[in-house]
Amino acid sequence: MATTSGSYVDQDQLEREVARIRQMLGPEVVRVRCHTGLDNSDEPAIYVYVVLTDEASRRDVWGEAAPRVRRTLWDELKPFENWGRRLYISFRSHSEYIQMNDPLW
Repeated sequence: MATTSGSYVDQDQLEREVARIRQMLGPEVVRVRCHTGLDNSDEPAIYVYVVLTDEASRRDVWGEAAPRVRRTLWDELKPFENWGRRLYISFRSHSEYIQMNDPLW
């Protein structure tokens, strides 16, 4: 994986890397999408959108599933070291995802 400098990130390369990591996340992850941009303080960022199964989104399971997914994404993506960007991860349940109809997700 190439280290990036400045604000340019090869979106295709980033998506391939996220797809590779997706294979490590387990069956409770339905979908993972990403895009780059600037955060609210104009710093370069990677936004990752994770759709969990409805079962994994339950309150009693969420505390195990979400931190593990977040940690794996952080450890494997290495947003600062490999991409020069901050990482933001958002979660939705599969039911929420279906109702949202948002192209980013």
